[in-house]
Amino acid sequence: MQPGDLTPIGSVELTKSRKRIHGFAGPAPDTAAPRCASWEVDQAQFVPIGQARDMLHPAQAPFLDRLEEML
Repeated sequence: MQPGDLTPIGSVELTKSRKRIHGFAGPAPDTAAPRCASWEVDQAQFVPIGQARDMLHPAQAPFLDRLEEML
């Protein structure tokens, strides 16, 4: 099972933690199961974009805007 190519969707700045987060988007195989690969990630799951907006930090919303433009 191989994922598709990833496309960069820019970065966002988190001012409080002074971190820059880089985003990438790409297709996943139908049988893919998301998993956490870092202690900094609470959980990983596939959700509709509208639900993702409610779950993400507000500063990360531009990633979803950019993803919607790609789709």
